[in-house]
Amino acid sequence: HLMFISGGGGGTSQVGKFLTAYPPDSETARELAQALDQATDGLDGPRIPSDLPFSADSLVHYRYGSFSQRRLQLPTGRIALARMGVDGLEVDDRDALTPVPPGLEDPFVGNLEARSQFDAQVLREKYVRIQQLHRSPKGSTWLGFTDGALDGDALDGDLVVIKEAYAYVMEGSDGLDAAQRLRREAECLRHLHSTGVTPVLEEYWEEKRSSFLVYRLVEGPTFASVLKALAEDGLRPPCDLLRQWTQALCDAVHKVHQIGYVIGDIKPAN
Repeated sequence: HLMFISGGGGGTSQVGKFLTAYPPDSETARELAQALDQATDGLDGPRIPSDLPFSADSLVHYRYGSFSQRRLQLPTGRIALARMGVDGLEVDDRDALTPVPPGLEDPFVGNLEARSQFDAQVLREKYVRIQQLHRSPKGSTWLGFTDGALDGDALDGDLVVIKEAYAYVMEGSDGLDAAQRLRREAECLRHLHSTGVTPVLEEYWEEKRSSFLVYRLVEGPTFASVLKALAEDGLRPPCDLLRQWTQALCDAVHKVHQIGYVIGDIKPAN
């Protein structure tokens, strides 16, 4: 059951959850969270993407929510999910998946402003995550810039793709979790660098709960998007062009095979 939950079978919001406690008040919640944090100190486990950790490396997570569904109309006119907070009805931010570092907000009290300020995360003081491209139970993929963006001028930074994989989730029959599989992806990019048909690896590193892979963005449309755009205009590629594309694809696959790898998922979208 734990493998099913940590593998995302129950949805992203359930990853990492083993036991949930509903304290009667905030003071009891703090005391219980501290006791659970001490009891689980030194153990390993996945983090919960939708919740905030009790402390930096804690396995205990918290969130402040409600059992009944409420809605609130914002000044912009948008209708948002809401909850009854300390100061009355407020926007329910339980689904915000960007974690806020300890100290940025008081435990057990929602703080949307703190979340928004920390939305673009800086990694290793050289990469800044700008736009999230994909999120799943195993991690997230972001579009970002290199250190030129940290100096206030994104135009001086290089466009990169930043992958983060969570440890202790999506474990396969081989015993590898998502973070370890990302390490394999980095090794693959290093081995295939000489072929010129894969993204250029910028950097790979590991932290306690995550591993990170940064590579240069390969700009341009996918084959699937090209075919779809032509079809929408009632067109299709001429045979001569299809032959050129097919030959280019075969050449790329041949280069990968020469290094000793097999491509297992060739399709227009990839």
